Amino acid sequence: MTVDFSGVRRNDPCPCGSGKKFKRCCFQKQLIAEQTERETISLDKFINADQNAYLWFKGIRQIVNRRDWKLLYEAFDEGSSVKDRFPNVESFIEVARESSDNAPLGGEVELRRFRLLGDSIWIMAARGLEDRRRPSAEFEVVGARKSDAGYLITDFERVSVAKTEGAAEDPKFADFASVKLAYEAAKGTEWEKPVIARWDAESQQMLNPDGTPVLVEEPTEAAPDEDAPEETVEA
Repeated sequence: MTVDFSGVRRNDPCPCGSGKKFKRCCFQKQLIAEQTERETISLDKFINADQNAYLWFKGIRQIVNRRDWKLLYEAFDEGSSVKDRFPNVESFIEVARESSDNAPLGGEVELRRFRLLGDSIWIMAARGLEDRRRPSAEFEVVGARKSDAGYLITDFERVSVAKTEGAAEDPKFADFASVKLAYEAAKGTEWEKPVIARWDAESQQMLNPDGTPVLVEEPTEAAPDEDAPEETVEA
């Protein structure tokens, strides 16, 4: 049976017939369904095959800031571990809507380092480094594989590092299980090491091998989606 939710207010009885208020019953599921079904901006507005790792990171962050979880799901690589974790878009939207911190590179993150491995990149970011109230900082690595559409997310993993005298030391990439597996898979694989720019955390910019800044073109900022549903729920 198809249930019509149009015009239903949050304190109205839920049309599904449960006897509960709409906000206590199908409200969340309906919001997820609306975001899944509505049209979104194309993914190529934010990521493309010509981007370096830094511009790709900026594009993903723009999607996160829009809270367009359906579009971010389109940036997940088919057949990857992240798709195993979220086999459909509804499962990801439900988790991301609880908190943007649950999404790859979501929430308030600070970019730390890049690592290039064959046709893949690994990005390390951190949360809570400057928050004196937190006894530890959370570090995240996000893996992405090159495709015709640009880099697509394959993995994301997090570790917590205790602070000493208010500071936390960055972990090594090899401290993350997903990166360690990628290292093992890459052993014995022949590939040409490219000359690439590196991210300098102190100056907060990309530097060429000779130390000069890389001139980059910022991705186009998309207009906010005025039709996006309200995401706050009354207690």
